[in-house]
Amino acid sequence: MSRSFETLLLAALATAWLACPALALGPDPASCYTRDWMTVSPGAEFDYPVIVRDADMNPINDCNVVVDFSACPFVVVSTMQEPGFTSGSKWVAGRTDAGGQVVFQMRAGGVCPGGPITVTAGGVLLRTLTMLATPDLNGDAMVGLVDFGMFVTDELNQSLESDFNGDGAVDVVELAAFADVVYFQRWRGYWP
Repeated sequence: MSRSFETLLLAALATAWLACPALALGPDPASCYTRDWMTVSPGAEFDYPVIVRDADMNPINDCNVVVDFSACPFVVVSTMQEPGFTSGSKWVAGRTDAGGQVVFQMRAGGVCPGGPITVTAGGVLLRTLTMLATPDLNGDAMVGLVDFGMFVTDELNQSLESDFNGDGAVDVVELAAFADVVYFQRWRGYWP
């Protein structure tokens, strides 16, 4: 083997290890779990669980999972995420636990009509989402009267941008969730 090939191979293996140190077979999208809908809010009130497994259904520990909103010009992501998570202006990342799971509670807002939003683990694409639900419909990092007016319009039109629980309907369940977000936001404040 040539010296440059060895260096390239070593660099590729090191990159793969840093992405998922427990990399045995690598993340297998068919064996992993992600939901086909996602809800975010400025106060991080909604969960998005991801379970990363290899092709033999073994959980992959300490694997870097990234939710990428870079194709969503109207989405804002806070740089202040929950402990253990990192973020940039258009992405949030976390690492899996011993069971291969990471549960995102993302501080973000704004809509993403058409997406795509990508979820990757160790650089492997797990899911592409085309819709994002959020009570912060105008993307100003707060949930207020303007958002409520937009929410009412979404309820009348059954727009999935306000379908917070992913059941395909905007109804009293979403209204209660919207009210909870407004109530708790009042006590926790907003993120910068």
